[in-house]
Amino acid sequence: MGIEGNILDLYNTQLLDVDKVLLTFSTQCAEAAQTNLKACQLASASLNSGDPANDILSRIRAIITNLAVQAYTDETGYTYTYYDVSLSITNNLASPELWIVLASELLAVETLINSTRHALTRRQTSNDTISAVPGDLPYFLFSPYQLFSGSYNDFVYPAVLCLDSNYEDIDNQTAFVDYLANLIPKNPFSYQGLEGALCLGWPNLTAFNVEQYREQFPGTINNKIIVIGETNNPWYSYSGALATYSFIGSDNANFFVHDGLGKGIRDDPNSCTNNAMKAYFVNGMSLLNWS
Repeated sequence: MGIEGNILDLYNTQLLDVDKVLLTFSTQCAEAAQTNLKACQLASASLNSGDPANDILSRIRAIITNLAVQAYTDETGYTYTYYDVSLSITNNLASPELWIVLASELLAVETLINSTRHALTRRQTSNDTISAVPGDLPYFLFSPYQLFSGSYNDFVYPAVLCLDSNYEDIDNQTAFVDYLANLIPKNPFSYQGLEGALCLGWPNLTAFNVEQYREQFPGTINNKIIVIGETNNPWYSYSGALATYSFIGSDNANFFVHDGLGKGIRDDPNSCTNNAMKAYFVNGMSLLNWS
């Protein structure tokens, strides 16, 4: 979808597996709590239900639904928003060692929602007003020769994102918001595509010799590419890996399935995947011979 669709389709497809990983998270939370409640206190309110794992998942969906209506501020002044909590869910699901952190945060948000139940009123102060700068971004403040240098340069990420992304049917604010609003009921985590809106005002960078690639993949390449589809990665869906493999083509790539949790090979390695990759790089053995 990142090739054929627009950037909001890309975010939606990329995050399609979040709900599946959340069910795995809920199942492990319930099982841990049945052994020791302190291991996952989020499960406490669900242990007496007929299906604790699905009950936990339903409660998480309810949290997201409530945050979509309003934000909630705790007694310390910290505000939980729809975007921040959904981003926290995907980030923490990507690393199983952080699942206990996620469980604690979700329990805190749920407790806050249940105890608050009123609309958040934001206080306006003089500091809330930011003067808009008319016209284009003031490039005179930056050296044209170092505009994109440095690992943490603020221009690098949007430069790549805006250059490589497709904005067909969403090239203005109204169309962008309407398109995103239609995606959210299907996949609430697609809301994270909101960050793509920064490109609606991104300037034309052709003067800096940046290039876009919009052609089909070359007919043949000398060495096949390994494309690994991860079955339980909240950030990069399995269907997205398949789409990438289809784009490259079977003549130019081999597809390998890594069945693991989190960000795949990095967070949940296994000998099957490691051995297959090693064999492929060392002697060119096809990954299709491995299972």
